[in-house]
Amino acid sequence: MKLSQPLSASLITQMKGIVDFYYWKDIPVARSWPRVAHQPNSPAQVATRNAMREMFLWRNALPSAIIERWHSQNPSKLLSSEDVLRQQGLHLAHLRALAIPPNITRGTLELNTSPDEDTITLFVDPDDTHNPAEIALTVKRDDATTPHVDWVQTGYKCHKDHYHEPLFEPDFGHYIRSLSSHYDAALQTYTLTVPHDDRPAHIIAESQAARPRRYMLGPIVTAVP
Repeated sequence: MKLSQPLSASLITQMKGIVDFYYWKDIPVARSWPRVAHQPNSPAQVATRNAMREMFLWRNALPSAIIERWHSQNPSKLLSSEDVLRQQGLHLAHLRALAIPPNITRGTLELNTSPDEDTITLFVDPDDTHNPAEIALTVKRDDATTPHVDWVQTGYKCHKDHYHEPLFEPDFGHYIRSLSSHYDAALQTYTLTVPHDDRPAHIIAESQAARPRRYMLGPIVTAVP
């Protein structure tokens, strides 16, 4: 409704919560005070909101060195490294399986340390405080010397304009458990025994609590013989 006189501070204060006064193209106008309909959230909406909050708390708690390594590698041509980090964290938040991964600074690979077996040694940052019981380390051997993940299409996302966007998830099927795994708290090293293979080893930290579902907690570490 167009008003016949300029607005005054006293009138605005007096009618707050009843009438909303504002200027439109320098013309004083008034309307009913906006009402926001408060509808209860569905259980799915509540779960998603809580998972998002937990994911961002986890993301902000990650050591800066882990974030830098996430961003230095590009595990997907479909998503940015940050997108992959948040995607994996959100899945784990829904499963209540978030954990801080070990801050692995480097890895070494020794071939034939015993008959038909190789040894991988992973060096953890001295200031690291992760809980080894929450972590499962898995290994993939292939010819690549740079970290990468296989991707599989899991469905489509439908937009309002009816455009169907493919959805992809990392495929960890080629990552397997080591024959043995030992964490030395004094030396802060993981020692993994794996079947012999001349090719480089790629290692990811998964959440123990999420298994048998598989999501990566930290960036891929590569060890070259």
